[in-house]
Amino acid sequence: MGNLVNYKKISMLLAACMLTGAILSGCSSDKESAGKDASPKKEEQSKKDDTSKETKETEIKGTALKNDNESLQLTIPDGWVQDKELNPLAVLSASKRSDEKYIMVIPYNKKDFSENSKLDDFANTIKQNIGATAKNLVVGTASDTKVGDLPAKQVDISGEVNGVKAKYLMTYLEKGDHFYQIAAWTTESKFDQYKDEFKQVSESFRVLKDDVPMMHTKSNHSDKPFTSVPLVLKSDNGKSSIAVDGDWKKETGLIPDASIQATNIGKEEYMGVISEPKSSLGGATLTDYYKAIKDNMEKNTVKNAKTTKPVNLKINNKKAIQFELSGEVDNVKITYLMTLVESSKDFHQVIFWTLQQRMDSKRELFKKYTKTFKVK
Repeated sequence: MGNLVNYKKISMLLAACMLTGAILSGCSSDKESAGKDASPKKEEQSKKDDTSKETKETEIKGTALKNDNESLQLTIPDGWVQDKELNPLAVLSASKRSDEKYIMVIPYNKKDFSENSKLDDFANTIKQNIGATAKNLVVGTASDTKVGDLPAKQVDISGEVNGVKAKYLMTYLEKGDHFYQIAAWTTESKFDQYKDEFKQVSESFRVLKDDVPMMHTKSNHSDKPFTSVPLVLKSDNGKSSIAVDGDWKKETGLIPDASIQATNIGKEEYMGVISEPKSSLGGATLTDYYKAIKDNMEKNTVKNAKTTKPVNLKINNKKAIQFELSGEVDNVKITYLMTLVESSKDFHQVIFWTLQQRMDSKRELFKKYTKTFKVK
């Protein structure tokens, strides 16, 4: 029935946006912002860190950059500074913007992945996610390395986002309850010049204690609609619109055939609107459309899928069906709030989603956003 969207690509925003945002706020950003964040206090690593002799021998000289609760540490060379604007999900991030050098560390809770996911599974998921948004993606051959005493995987990845050609040294490792993604990058033309330095900085990463706070946890329980000036998102043809909080960002190219799409990366919130003409669906009713969408996701895209009972409601006087679908897509645990709206000539999918363990704190917020959907 019709040209139903590929939901596999939708769910993979979770990591793709992280790197997309990094490129846009990194290589394409204004160099005049270099050095505006104060560097943390320098420490002599060999004297103050409680690490093994083998670890000390691999450490580079520089500045010890730690996260807020000092559970994680990265050593950055002289001239680099802390740079919290690179990505809202990064727990450690630094740059030397005058030379277009950037690095960030993002932790991922293993609870957000399929049971028994291994480091190779995690690295493969990230690679697939990047491919969802980057053009001309080229992934090198992964190699084994060590980050302190932890085994790690390392690979070069290059691609183009919004006209920016960037190249990354990606390092993946795991410890305790978390996978870690360390991304060091620059423009494609400068990468070979900086690669050895990126490798040193990446391998200076240390997990100092198991208590690793995730950046989003501070805001999860304080989500309220329209705490700032609402952002009204409109389709290109002007026929549909939806309102979200002002800290969301309009996106393009993240969901195939979407008329509206946006993210709030710092809170791990994602949305899209897809409209399909009834004329292409062979006289289907709203109930038929619901069944087709649900069956497509359960059979072709989402593993271990579970759906809630559909609820009939009205969205701005338009008939609608709302339900949730949870499952695993490429090892990532996702929950979608799906609202299917019928207008005179079209069916519309209003989709909000996040990681499964975060949906309970976001469900009512997503429902309130959905109620603002309008179609002419």
